[in-house]
Amino acid sequence: MSLFTKAAKFLCLGLSAAMINSYCVSAATIGKVTGNNVNVRSLASSDSSIISKVNQGQTVSVMSNSNGWYKVALGSTGEAYITGEYINITQADGTVNSSNVNIRTAPSTTAGIAGKANSGQVLEATGKTGDWYRINYNGTTAYIYKDFIAGTFLSYLPNVGNTTETSSSSKGADVVNYAKQFLGTPYVYGGTNLNTGVDCSGFVYCVYKSFGINLNRSSRDQISNGTRVDKANLQMGDLVFFNTGGNSQISHVGIYIGNNQYIHSTDSKNQGVTISSLSNSYSSSTYVGACRVLK
Repeated sequence: MSLFTKAAKFLCLGLSAAMINSYCVSAATIGKVTGNNVNVRSLASSDSSIISKVNQGQTVSVMSNSNGWYKVALGSTGEAYITGEYINITQADGTVNSSNVNIRTAPSTTAGIAGKANSGQVLEATGKTGDWYRINYNGTTAYIYKDFIAGTFLSYLPNVGNTTETSSSSKGADVVNYAKQFLGTPYVYGGTNLNTGVDCSGFVYCVYKSFGINLNRSSRDQISNGTRVDKANLQMGDLVFFNTGGNSQISHVGIYIGNNQYIHSTDSKNQGVTISSLSNSYSSSTYVGACRVLK
Protein backbone atom coordinates (compact mmCIF):
# COMPACT_ATOMS: atom_id res chain seq x y z
CA MET A 1 0.00 0.00 0.00
CA SER A 2 1.46 3.35 -0.88
CA LEU A 3 0.41 6.97 -1.08
CA PHE A 4 2.34 9.56 -3.01
CA THR A 5 2.05 13.21 -3.96
CA LYS A 6 1.52 14.09 -7.60
CA ALA A 7 1.84 17.45 -9.40
CA ALA A 8 -0.43 20.44 -8.80
CA LYS A 9 -1.97 19.37 -5.51
CA PHE A 10 -3.07 15.93 -6.72
CA LEU A 11 -2.73 12.83 -4.59
CA CYS A 12 -2.85 9.20 -5.67
CA LEU A 13 -3.36 6.28 -3.33
CA GLY A 14 -2.58 2.73 -4.47
CA LEU A 15 -5.09 0.13 -3.33
CA SER A 16 -4.92 -3.60 -2.77
CA ALA A 17 -4.85 -6.01 -5.71
CA ALA A 18 -8.58 -6.63 -5.36
CA MET A 19 -9.34 -3.03 -6.22
CA ILE A 20 -8.87 -0.73 -9.22
CA ASN A 21 -5.31 0.59 -9.59
CA SER A 22 -4.72 4.17 -8.40
CA TYR A 23 -7.22 7.00 -8.19
CA CYS A 24 -6.34 10.73 -8.29
CA VAL A 25 -8.38 13.67 -7.04
CA SER A 26 -7.86 17.37 -6.51
CA ALA A 27 -6.81 17.88 -2.90
CA ALA A 28 -8.03 20.98 -1.09
CA THR A 29 -7.29 19.50 2.32
CA ILE A 30 -4.41 17.16 3.10
CA GLY A 31 -4.01 14.98 6.18
CA LYS A 32 -1.24 12.76 7.48
CA VAL A 33 -1.92 9.37 9.05
CA THR A 34 -0.74 9.13 12.69
CA GLY A 35 -1.06 5.40 13.32
CA ASN A 36 -0.16 2.07 11.77
CA ASN A 37 -2.59 -0.42 10.25
CA VAL A 38 -5.42 2.15 10.39
CA ASN A 39 -8.74 0.94 8.97
CA VAL A 40 -10.19 2.60 5.89
CA ARG A 41 -13.96 1.99 5.93
CA SER A 42 -16.77 2.10 3.41
CA LEU A 43 -18.97 4.34 5.60
CA ALA A 44 -18.50 6.82 8.43
CA SER A 45 -18.97 4.17 11.09
CA SER A 46 -16.84 1.66 12.97
CA ASP A 47 -19.46 -0.97 12.05
CA SER A 48 -18.96 -0.53 8.29
CA SER A 49 -16.76 -2.80 6.20
CA ILE A 50 -12.98 -2.35 6.03
CA ILE A 51 -11.86 -1.73 2.45
CA SER A 52 -8.19 -0.95 2.99
CA LYS A 53 -5.52 0.04 5.55
CA VAL A 54 -3.08 2.96 5.83
CA ASN A 55 0.04 3.48 7.92
CA GLN A 56 1.76 6.25 9.87
CA GLY A 57 3.15 9.06 7.74
CA GLN A 58 1.00 8.32 4.72
CA THR A 59 -0.88 11.24 3.16
CA VAL A 60 -4.57 11.36 2.27
CA SER A 61 -6.81 13.86 0.53
CA VAL A 62 -9.62 14.83 2.92
CA MET A 63 -12.94 15.80 1.35
CA SER A 64 -15.20 16.40 4.36
CA ASN A 65 -15.77 15.73 8.06
CA SER A 66 -18.78 13.73 9.21
CA ASN A 67 -19.12 13.36 12.98
CA GLY A 68 -15.41 12.80 13.48
CA TRP A 69 -14.95 10.66 10.37
CA TYR A 70 -12.96 12.05 7.46
CA LYS A 71 -14.20 11.30 3.98
CA VAL A 72 -11.11 10.69 1.85
CA ALA A 73 -10.45 10.27 -1.86
CA LEU A 74 -9.80 6.55 -2.20
CA GLY A 75 -10.60 3.87 -4.73
CA SER A 76 -12.88 3.65 -7.72
CA THR A 77 -15.86 4.75 -5.63
CA GLY A 78 -14.14 8.02 -4.80
CA GLU A 79 -15.44 7.63 -1.27
CA ALA A 80 -13.96 6.06 1.86
CA TYR A 81 -13.68 7.02 5.53
CA ILE A 82 -10.99 7.16 8.21
CA THR A 83 -11.64 8.15 11.80
CA GLY A 84 -10.34 11.65 12.53
CA GLU A 85 -8.41 10.48 15.58
CA TYR A 86 -5.78 8.98 13.25
CA ILE A 87 -5.48 11.94 10.87
CA ASN A 88 -3.64 15.24 11.40
CA ILE A 89 -4.61 17.99 8.97
CA THR A 90 -1.44 19.51 7.48
CA GLN A 91 -2.86 21.66 4.68
CA ALA A 92 -6.25 23.28 4.13
CA ASP A 93 -7.67 25.75 1.62
CA GLY A 94 -9.33 28.90 2.87
CA THR A 95 -11.36 31.55 1.04
CA VAL A 96 -10.63 35.24 1.56
CA ASN A 97 -13.76 37.08 2.72
CA SER A 98 -12.73 40.70 2.30
CA SER A 99 -11.07 42.96 -0.27
CA ASN A 100 -7.54 44.37 -0.33
CA VAL A 101 -6.40 42.16 2.54
CA ASN A 102 -2.72 42.44 3.50
CA ILE A 103 -0.62 39.30 3.19
CA ARG A 104 2.21 39.68 5.71
CA THR A 105 5.74 38.28 5.85
CA ALA A 106 5.29 37.47 9.57
CA PRO A 107 2.27 37.10 11.90
CA SER A 108 2.18 40.77 12.90
CA THR A 109 0.51 43.95 11.65
CA THR A 110 3.95 45.58 11.69
CA ALA A 111 5.50 42.94 9.42
CA GLY A 112 6.23 43.60 5.76
CA ILE A 113 3.43 43.30 3.22
CA ALA A 114 4.09 40.44 0.82
CA GLY A 115 1.01 41.14 -1.28
CA LYS A 116 -2.75 41.67 -1.30
CA ALA A 117 -5.68 39.25 -1.44
CA ASN A 118 -9.28 39.88 -2.45
CA SER A 119 -12.67 38.41 -1.65
CA GLY A 120 -13.17 34.94 -3.11
CA GLN A 121 -9.45 34.23 -3.54
CA VAL A 122 -8.47 30.75 -2.33
CA LEU A 123 -5.28 30.45 -0.29
CA GLU A 124 -3.41 27.33 0.83
CA ALA A 125 -2.90 27.37 4.62
CA THR A 126 -0.36 25.14 6.37
CA GLY A 127 -0.55 26.17 10.02
CA LYS A 128 -1.75 28.68 12.59
CA THR A 129 0.01 30.93 15.08
CA GLY A 130 -2.00 33.10 17.45
CA ASP A 131 -4.56 35.03 15.39
CA TRP A 132 -2.81 34.29 12.09
CA TYR A 133 -2.78 31.52 9.50
CA ARG A 134 0.45 30.57 7.78
CA ILE A 135 -0.01 30.25 4.02
CA ASN A 136 1.89 29.33 0.88
CA TYR A 137 1.96 32.52 -1.16
CA ASN A 138 3.74 32.94 -4.50
CA GLY A 139 6.23 30.25 -3.57
CA THR A 140 7.05 31.69 -0.14
CA THR A 141 5.72 31.45 3.41
CA ALA A 142 3.41 34.29 4.41
CA TYR A 143 0.58 35.05 6.85
CA ILE A 144 -3.01 36.28 6.81
CA TYR A 145 -5.10 37.45 9.78
CA LYS A 146 -7.68 34.85 10.81
CA ASP A 147 -10.69 37.17 10.44
CA PHE A 148 -10.09 37.54 6.71
CA ILE A 149 -10.14 33.87 5.70
CA ALA A 150 -12.65 31.06 6.15
CA GLY A 151 -12.53 27.32 5.60
CA THR A 152 -13.92 24.12 7.09
CA PHE A 153 -10.56 22.64 8.09
CA LEU A 154 -8.55 25.75 8.97
CA SER A 155 -9.10 25.30 12.71
CA TYR A 156 -7.63 21.78 12.50
CA LEU A 157 -4.24 23.00 11.27
CA PRO A 158 -1.24 22.56 13.59
CA ASN A 159 0.10 25.37 15.74
CA VAL A 160 3.37 26.43 14.11
CA GLY A 161 4.53 28.88 16.78
CA ASN A 162 5.72 32.47 16.47
CA THR A 163 7.97 33.35 13.54
CA THR A 164 9.92 35.81 15.69
CA GLU A 165 11.82 32.65 16.60
CA THR A 166 12.87 32.01 13.01
CA SER A 167 16.51 32.38 12.03
CA SER A 168 18.01 35.51 10.55
CA SER A 169 18.60 33.61 7.30
CA SER A 170 14.88 32.81 7.03
CA LYS A 171 13.99 36.44 7.71
CA GLY A 172 16.58 37.47 5.15
CA ALA A 173 14.83 35.42 2.49
CA ASP A 174 11.58 37.24 3.29
CA VAL A 175 13.34 40.60 2.97
CA VAL A 176 14.84 39.62 -0.37
CA ASN A 177 11.54 38.37 -1.78
CA TYR A 178 9.89 41.61 -0.74
CA ALA A 179 12.68 43.78 -2.19
CA LYS A 180 12.51 42.02 -5.56
CA GLN A 181 8.94 43.25 -6.04
CA PHE A 182 10.37 46.69 -6.73
CA LEU A 183 12.82 45.80 -9.49
CA GLY A 184 12.67 48.58 -12.07
CA THR A 185 11.57 51.34 -9.69
CA PRO A 186 13.33 54.50 -10.95
CA TYR A 187 16.34 56.01 -9.20
CA VAL A 188 15.38 59.33 -7.59
CA TYR A 189 17.93 61.20 -5.50
CA GLY A 190 16.51 61.55 -1.98
CA GLY A 191 13.55 59.37 -2.95
CA THR A 192 11.79 57.16 -0.40
CA ASN A 193 8.86 55.77 -2.38
CA LEU A 194 9.33 52.14 -3.40
CA ASN A 195 6.83 52.51 -6.23
CA THR A 196 7.78 55.85 -7.77
CA GLY A 197 11.45 56.42 -6.91
CA VAL A 198 14.24 55.74 -4.42
CA ASP A 199 17.95 56.37 -4.09
CA CYS A 200 20.24 53.62 -2.80
CA SER A 201 19.85 54.23 0.92
CA GLY A 202 16.19 55.19 0.50
CA PHE A 203 15.53 51.80 -1.08
CA VAL A 204 17.20 49.93 1.79
CA TYR A 205 15.55 52.19 4.37
CA CYS A 206 12.05 51.62 2.97
CA VAL A 207 12.42 47.86 2.51
CA TYR A 208 13.49 47.37 6.11
CA LYS A 209 10.90 49.80 7.44
CA SER A 210 8.28 47.47 5.94
CA PHE A 211 9.61 44.80 8.34
CA GLY A 212 9.46 47.09 11.36
CA ILE A 213 13.21 47.81 11.32
CA ASN A 214 14.24 51.47 11.40
CA LEU A 215 17.61 52.22 9.80
CA ASN A 216 19.57 55.41 9.47
CA ARG A 217 18.74 57.31 6.29
CA SER A 218 22.16 57.61 4.65
CA SER A 219 24.35 54.77 3.38
CA ARG A 220 27.37 55.93 5.38
CA ASP A 221 25.30 55.77 8.59
CA GLN A 222 23.43 52.54 7.87
CA ILE A 223 26.53 50.44 8.42
CA SER A 224 26.32 51.39 12.11
CA ASN A 225 22.84 49.85 12.36
CA GLY A 226 24.14 46.29 12.30
CA THR A 227 26.91 43.89 13.15
CA ARG A 228 29.84 43.72 10.72
CA VAL A 229 30.15 40.48 8.75
CA ASP A 230 32.88 39.17 6.48
CA LYS A 231 32.21 38.96 2.77
CA ALA A 232 32.69 35.19 2.91
CA ASN A 233 29.88 34.89 5.50
CA LEU A 234 27.20 36.98 3.81
CA GLN A 235 23.58 35.90 4.26
CA MET A 236 20.44 36.96 2.45
CA GLY A 237 19.27 40.31 3.81
CA ASP A 238 22.72 41.58 4.84
CA LEU A 239 23.58 45.14 3.81
CA VAL A 240 26.56 45.56 1.49
CA PHE A 241 28.41 48.89 1.20
CA PHE A 242 30.55 50.52 -1.48
CA ASN A 243 32.67 53.60 -2.07
CA THR A 244 31.65 54.68 -5.56
CA GLY A 245 33.49 58.00 -5.50
CA GLY A 246 31.48 59.93 -2.93
CA ASN A 247 32.78 62.28 -0.28
CA SER A 248 32.95 59.60 2.41
CA GLN A 249 34.29 56.08 2.68
CA ILE A 250 30.76 54.76 2.03
CA SER A 251 28.59 56.23 -0.71
CA HIS A 252 26.40 53.32 -1.86
CA VAL A 253 24.44 50.45 -0.27
CA GLY A 254 22.49 47.39 -1.38
CA ILE A 255 20.89 44.24 0.03
CA TYR A 256 22.62 40.89 -0.43
CA ILE A 257 20.27 38.35 -2.08
CA GLY A 258 22.49 35.27 -2.24
CA ASN A 259 24.53 33.70 -5.04
CA ASN A 260 27.04 36.55 -4.79
CA GLN A 261 24.41 39.08 -5.92
CA TYR A 262 22.82 42.17 -4.39
CA ILE A 263 19.77 44.30 -5.12
CA HIS A 264 20.15 48.08 -5.07
CA SER A 265 18.96 51.34 -6.58
CA THR A 266 21.47 52.95 -8.96
CA ASP A 267 21.47 55.93 -11.31
CA SER A 268 23.89 54.13 -13.61
CA LYS A 269 22.37 53.75 -17.10
CA ASN A 270 18.98 54.76 -15.62
CA GLN A 271 18.63 51.27 -14.18
CA GLY A 272 16.91 52.17 -10.91
CA VAL A 273 16.34 49.15 -8.69
CA THR A 274 18.33 46.32 -10.19
CA ILE A 275 20.39 43.24 -9.34
CA SER A 276 24.17 43.22 -9.70
CA SER A 277 26.98 40.78 -9.04
CA LEU A 278 29.51 41.37 -6.28
CA SER A 279 32.04 39.79 -8.62
CA ASN A 280 31.83 42.31 -11.45
CA SER A 281 34.79 44.63 -11.74
CA TYR A 282 32.98 47.74 -10.53
CA SER A 283 31.39 46.13 -7.47
CA SER A 284 34.52 44.25 -6.43
CA SER A 285 36.74 47.33 -6.77
CA THR A 286 34.42 49.60 -4.75
CA TYR A 287 33.27 47.10 -2.09
CA VAL A 288 33.83 48.39 1.47
CA GLY A 289 32.11 45.90 3.78
CA ALA A 290 28.83 44.50 5.06
CA CYS A 291 26.64 44.39 8.15
CA ARG A 292 23.76 42.26 9.42
CA VAL A 293 20.69 44.02 10.78
CA LEU A 294 18.53 40.91 11.18
CA LYS A 295 18.76 39.04 14.48
